[in-house]
Amino acid sequence: MLRLLGNLAEGVGQLAFAIIVITHFHSAWRWLVVAIGLLGMVGSGRGVVLAMQDLRRRDAALTPE
Repeated sequence: MLRLLGNLAEGVGQLAFAIIVITHFHSAWRWLVVAIGLLGMVGSGRGVVLAMQDLRRRDAALTPE
């Protein structure tokens, strides 16, 4: 559960950072920073998916049938 929350918090932080960079910096470098931020958000999204899969597997293993 902490892994899921950590990945969600990381994604929100990266999104906020990308928005700040887009709106406040007016150099050509901002698009490089935005691209790196988007790649980081994809990684965070993948981490969220993996954490959800782990939680589902753990819940399935703990549920007696």
